[in-house]
Amino acid sequence: MIDGNLVWSASDLTAASACEYSVLRMLDVKLGRASMSAAEHDPLIAQIAALGDKHELDILAELKIGAGSHARRVIELSHVRGSHTVEALTGLNATTMDAFASQPDVVFQAGFFDGEFFGYADFIERTDQGWRVCDAKLARQARPKALLQLAAYADQLGRAGLAVAPTAALLLGNGRREEF
Repeated sequence: MIDGNLVWSASDLTAASACEYSVLRMLDVKLGRASMSAAEHDPLIAQIAALGDKHELDILAELKIGAGSHARRVIELSHVRGSHTVEALTGLNATTMDAFASQPDVVFQAGFFDGEFFGYADFIERTDQGWRVCDAKLARQARPKALLQLAAYADQLGRAGLAVAPTAALLLGNGRREEF
């Protein structure tokens, strides 16, 4: 919920693909129909999240250095700090659209908000055919829920009137890049 409006994310979409009940339960909590059960800190989950963040930053560093002497122009965007309000997220979306308008090679952490959907795409690359959504995953192979996230961000690009490349990519934890 953001400013009283129900907003969904790519993570919500993947959660729904795994277990519809858990999404409905979370919706009940957000709407005040149920209370949130206390979540215990899980050190393994925290470690996996930290490794995922490191994987993203390693890819970002590689993109900036480029292959040989061909460094890529990367625009790094910041997440909204503080409260997620409609005003803050609308500003985030505008900043993201300005980044695309400047035609960089890559936009890192592009933030989308259309009033219903909110989320950050890991990497979006400029290609001759349009913008290609790329997501960093620690996994060694593609999983359907990762493809749902790619599709959600590609949909946001299209809704914003931007050309969308015919492929999307997963940047896997074993260094492989798989395009779909």
